Amino acid sequence: MNSQDRQKSREVEVEVESPFNPFSPNGKPQQPSWLNGKNREKAQQYLQQAREWFDSLPVVGKVIVGLFAISVSFSLLKTVFQIVSALISMAILGVLIYGVYKFFIAPQSPES
Repeated sequence: MNSQDRQKSREVEVEVESPFNPFSPNGKPQQPSWLNGKNREKAQQYLQQAREWFDSLPVVGKVIVGLFAISVSFSLLKTVFQIVSALISMAILGVLIYGVYKFFIAPQSPES
């Protein structure tokens, strides 16, 4: 194995062991670094409390919470689509304004 092959092997090894890699070298998913230790325990406690609260609701309450969650989800999705649509519209408008400036307003080169 020459030095270039060893260097490539080290680079691949570092890439696999990178904290940004969602999978460990054995192929199992890793937890994000912010979700370790006490943060993970707190998150699990909050999740367990939410499950207990939801399970304690009557059927009508569960339906209402589900409909509310769906409504909030669609509202957030609609907002994201509106932002993307506005950005696309602004990009198109910018290209049109630049085209008008370039062809009609910008000084033409003098003809010789």
